[in-house]
Amino acid sequence: MSRRPAGVARFLLALSVVAATLGDARADNRSLWLYNTHTKEEIRIRPFSRHGIPDRSSWARLSRFFRSWRTEKRRTIHPRLLRVLAQVQRHFGGSRIDLVSGYRVPERGDDLRSYHNVGRAADVRVDGVLARRLFDYCRTLVDVGCGYYPRSERVHIDSRSRSTIWIDLSADGDAADYVRDPDAWLQLNP
Repeated sequence: MSRRPAGVARFLLALSVVAATLGDARADNRSLWLYNTHTKEEIRIRPFSRHGIPDRSSWARLSRFFRSWRTEKRRTIHPRLLRVLAQVQRHFGGSRIDLVSGYRVPERGDDLRSYHNVGRAADVRVDGVLARRLFDYCRTLVDVGCGYYPRSERVHIDSRSRSTIWIDLSADGDAADYVRDPDAWLQLNP
């Protein structure tokens, strides 16, 4: 029976610890804690598996969670939107994100360019965070659309190819009332 020298045994043990640590490093520990304001559902989930790839069952659960509350129809939610929301949540210390609007079924007369219609947008609030503060953080993100709705205290967040912002002064249910120059409005309304 052959025995390994103690140095080799310690080396192999250290190597197994390093391998386990590297395996954990490749795991994607981002999580989402969401509450749907219309359906009253709440979900806590890790949507990504190793290397940031969406976990199939979690992704399906989130697509159901983001479904249209009016029609129950759903669409697969874009993984980049989930990554952005996880980043927002992490920035605000893990506070719950309230989903006001996720997927919207396009209807006749709707703006078919809406990112909501393709599973790339969410209107949200973050528990305990002013909408303006959320909007200001959203503006720092790359390739994200950010809309601020000060009369309804929510922020639109979407994933797109180029960052943009807008401010809509309308109340919920009213026709859009976009500010012509968002940057000037923001300076006058800190």
